[in-house]
Amino acid sequence: MFFPAGFPAGFIGEGVRLSPKKNLTLYGNMPYIGLRRKEQAMLDEKKTARLEARLPAEVHTLLKEAADLQGRSLSDFVVASAREAAEEAIARSNEIRLTQAEQKRFAEAILNPPPVAPALRKAMKNRERLLDLA
Repeated sequence: MFFPAGFPAGFIGEGVRLSPKKNLTLYGNMPYIGLRRKEQAMLDEKKTARLEARLPAEVHTLLKEAADLQGRSLSDFVVASAREAAEEAIARSNEIRLTQAEQKRFAEAILNPPPVAPALRKAMKNRERLLDLA
């Protein structure tokens, strides 16, 4: 509700007053409560998802210290670190690691493939016949 300058704080109508301490209940965290609409819209355009997490106090302290050392905000540090960890996890899942002996066997199999088995030749001919590829 908007009131012009000069109205007493808490006044909402003739003889009616609200006490902010008695009538205001906030649930959850309102991190951008003081922003104007234009500023809020700019934030919404840049970041479209939100993540909240509960963590032990010592982890929070550790993260804050690391963020301070890098001259970043805690949010920026956590987002960058989480992204880096996620990219690394995905990259590792796409890798095949071989021991030196396995690498040698793999290279040998590529350079000198074994002869095609008769059953495979028969299966390839059946496939060609069934799909009219011949």
